Amino acid sequence: PLRQSNTPIFFRCNGRICPKPVHTLNGIPDVSDSLSFSIIIDYENNPLIDPYTRYGDVMILSPAASVKNGDHVLAKLTDGRLISRKIQFSDDNLFFIRHEGGGAEFSVKSHAVSFYHKVVYVRKR
Repeated sequence: PLRQSNTPIFFRCNGRICPKPVHTLNGIPDVSDSLSFSIIIDYENNPLIDPYTRYGDVMILSPAASVKNGDHVLAKLTDGRLISRKIQFSDDNLFFIRHEGGGAEFSVKSHAVSFYHKVVYVRKR
């Protein structure tokens, strides 16, 4: 079964995994998850990144937060791509839905996802 990652993982601006946080920001709300981390959206017009988040936005992710249908997540697929959308669970499938509604535009089998983490805060650029 698919599980969320329980290890701290951080990203550089180019999306590759790095052992330390990208940066710190003033004004970020307290997040009780000691494994929480931030990423900066550095893709322009990436079809898998929801238009709700744009180039330069900062997302705070919580690996320890439980994820339920309709939550905004960042997921890493086994082929290395990152996707940021609302998530919907159905049997062995995961559906990723744009924030503005409509049907799922992207779906995968659960084994095709390395991890997913709940987005707990988005700071707009």
